[in-house]
Amino acid sequence: MRKAWCRWGLLCAVVWFVGACAPPKEPIKTNPDGKIQIPAEFTEDGTQVKFAAEITTDASTKKQFLMGMGIRKKLGIINIYAMGMYAEPTAAATALAAWKTADLEKLKTDAAYFTALQTGKFAKTMRLAMVFNVSGDDMASAFDESIQPRLKTEAGKAALAKFRGYFTEPAKDGEELLFSWNEEGSKVFVKLNGTAKEPIADADFAQALMAVYLDDKPISEDAKKNFTNNLKMMFQKAEEAATPKP
Repeated sequence: MRKAWCRWGLLCAVVWFVGACAPPKEPIKTNPDGKIQIPAEFTEDGTQVKFAAEITTDASTKKQFLMGMGIRKKLGIINIYAMGMYAEPTAAATALAAWKTADLEKLKTDAAYFTALQTGKFAKTMRLAMVFNVSGDDMASAFDESIQPRLKTEAGKAALAKFRGYFTEPAKDGEELLFSWNEEGSKVFVKLNGTAKEPIADADFAQALMAVYLDDKPISEDAKKNFTNNLKMMFQKAEEAATPKP
C-alpha cells in the first residue's frame, strides 16, 4: 500500500511540475491597421498540444476556425486529452453577432453566449488530442456517463449505443478524435485517429454531445471558458471572407 501511495505521489508531483513549467502565453499581436495577427497554429498551454488555426472536416466544405482550447482532466490533475473547438466563421459571426464587441472576460460567464455557441446554425468541430492512454471500454463508458443524462428521446439513446460501439480500440497518447456537427446541429461526423465512422444523424444525440462541453455542467469548466478566447479573431476571419479579393 505504501509503495502504491508513493507512486501516486510521484505521478502527482510530475503532473504539477509539467504544468508549472509550461511556457507563458504570448500576448495577442496586432498589425499597424489594427487587425489581429492570427498565427497558423496555437499551442494549448497545459499539454503543449498544437492546434491548427483552421481545419476542414466532413461536416462542411468550408474552413472552420479555432475558438479556443482546454484540457479534459481526471481527478483534477491527470491530463487525459487536450480539446479545441472550431466553428465556421461566416455563419458563426451571424449567430454570435450580439457578442461581437463583448468583453471576453465577462463572456466567460455569459450563459446566453454559450447557448448560442451550442445551438447556433453553423458547422462546428471538437478536436480531442489524446495525451494519456485510455482503453476503448473506458472511453465508451466515459462518454456514456456524460451523454446519457442529457438525452431526451429513445432515438437519442439508440444513437448513443451506436456511438459507444465505435470505441473498440484504445485511444492512445498522440491520437486524435474529431467530432464534427453539420450547420443544423442534427448530425455528427465521427473520425477516430483518421478513421471515419458512419455519421450519426440524430439531433437529440448531436446536441447532447455538444452539451457535454458547453452546457451549465460541462466536463471542463476551464475549457468551456476558453472557447471565448479567439472570438474576435473569428469575427475578423468572417470579415476577411466577406471582403472581395483584389
